[in-house]
This record gives sequence, structure tokens and C-alpha cells, in this order.
Amino acid sequence: MARGTAASQGAAHEGGRAPEPAATDVGVRLAHERDLPGLAELRWRWALEQHERSELPPLEEFTAATADWSHRHSDSHIPFVAVLRDEPVGMAWLAILPRVLAPLNPDRASGDIQSCFVVPQLRGNGIGHRLVTEVIEYAHRRGLDYITAHSSEGAVRMYERAGFKQYSALLGRSTV
Repeated sequence: MARGTAASQGAAHEGGRAPEPAATDVGVRLAHERDLPGLAELRWRWALEQHERSELPPLEEFTAATADWSHRHSDSHIPFVAVLRDEPVGMAWLAILPRVLAPLNPDRASGDIQSCFVVPQLRGNGIGHRLVTEVIEYAHRRGLDYITAHSSEGAVRMYERAGFKQYSALLGRSTV
């Protein structure tokens, strides 16, 4: 996403504030090859919310690494993009994970929503919900058994509105 654009800076209008986009102004779809640089910038900007710029690799380097990674994982990680005026403003990735075969279903798989992110100035406009809904519909078409999401505290309600439930039996542990 180019710096200084309407989505990254907010287009000024009367009163000096950018008008809030309507949810219908944002398109949500499967990402294409041409979207990878924008997805890389979104992921880099997300990391910038948590780290100092000096800790991150240069954006150009990360963009090249993202393209390489995406090509190597294209069978297992499906990217989705939210676009406003031809600019990516949100993303979500669906990781498809094979599951152990079952007697009545030898070709099982589940999904995990990863790296769901919307630029800060557009959060709260339903873009994250639209991304998650698109991922759910795709997972259903692919016949996945279920999908999971590791959510930030701020996004839990959005996932719950999309039908996700918290399960007490779901356990996790860091390995680092």
C-alpha cells in the first residue's frame, strides 16, 4: 500500500477528517498473486504495532520473503484480502491442515484462520467480519471439518458474531 494514499492516511474533506467508508465500499475476496505486496505490507504494518521499526526487516525484503513463502505454501495457506479503492486494507489467511483419516472419511481436513488484520483506522467498520465470513464460506465449500482462530482480545466478539465458540477442552501450549 502506498504511503499517503486515502486508505493509509485518510482522505481529507470538509472538517479535515476522512469520511468513514461504508462496508459496501470494501470488497473482500480471495487474494491474487498481484495482491502479495499489499498483503506483505499489511503484515509488516501489523508487526510495526508491536515492535520498533529498527527491529523489523526492511519492507522490500519482507515483501520478497512473503512472495516466496506464499508460493511455497500455496496448497496449505489461502490468502483473502479486503480492498478499498484498489488498496488492500485487510487480510486473513486460511491454513488448511490435513487430519488423521477416519473409517468413514479418509480425506479429512480442518482450517485455522491466521493473520486476520484490518488497518487501524478502518477497524470497527465490519471489514474483519466480512473477511472471516468469506473464509468460513470458503472452508465450507472445501469441506473442512471445522475452523479455529487464535484471536486477540479485541476481536473475540467479532469471531463470536461469526459463529465461533470458546471451548474449554481446546488446549494450547507455547513451545518457545
